[in-house]
Amino acid sequence: MSAGLIYFCIGYLGYVSVLPWNWRPPRPQAIQGFDSYVRAFNDDLFWTSLGHTLVFFVVTFVVQCVLGIVFAALLHSKVYGGTLFKVLIFLPVVIAPAIMAPVHRRVFAV
Repeated sequence: MSAGLIYFCIGYLGYVSVLPWNWRPPRPQAIQGFDSYVRAFNDDLFWTSLGHTLVFFVVTFVVQCVLGIVFAALLHSKVYGGTLFKVLIFLPVVIAPAIMAPVHRRVFAV
C-alpha cells in the first residue's frame, strides 16, 4: 500500500512538473512538456542559485560534522563541569517533547 502511494506521488510530481506555472487563477491546463526545464537550465539565475545552494550545503555540512565531533569528544572526556555540559546539551531533547505534548493534547482534543 505505501509503495503504491510513493509511486503515485513520484508520478504526480512528474506530471505537475511539466504543467505551466504562471500563478494566475486556475484554468484548464495543457502539458507544456520539457520547455520549462529547458528554460530553467538555460537561465543564469538558476545556475547561480544552484551554486549558492551547494555552497550552503557544503558549509553547513562541514560545520555540523566538526561541531558534532567536538561535542562528542567533550561529552566523552572528563572535563570540569562535565555533568552540567551534558545536561545543557541534552536539555533540548527533553524539553521539546515536554512542551509539545500539551500543545498536541489541546490541538487534537475532540
